Amino acid sequence: MQITREVVLQRDGEGVTQDDQCRAVAGSWLSACDGVVLDTASKVDIDHVVPLKEAWRSGASQWTTQQRRAFANDLQRSQLIAVSGRSNRAKGDKDPANWQPDLDSYHCTYAATPGFR
Repeated sequence: MQITREVVLQRDGEGVTQDDQCRAVAGSWLSACDGVVLDTASKVDIDHVVPLKEAWRSGASQWTTQQRRAFANDLQRSQLIAVSGRSNRAKGDKDPANWQPDLDSYHCTYAATPGFR
């Protein structure tokens, strides 16, 4: 079973190389939120497009543990993306009404993410 982080690193990266334990170590990742190119997996954050705390405030507190776990690891609806640490920390647990990506060209994509519909 692959760890969700590794799946996202492979999916969102280019030229990804792995160590002997199948962990991504190098490659190239473009942070869609701010346009930063990252060249080492350790510099990449995996962002929940809808922050988990925001989901909790918006109703996930009523979900079962299984539903919350599925949401937290959702790879089917682009819930998880590789981003720079700076953009992930700037966003924190804010919802789209209170935070938008630095890159104007990503605003519409971000707003159209399935987790927000």
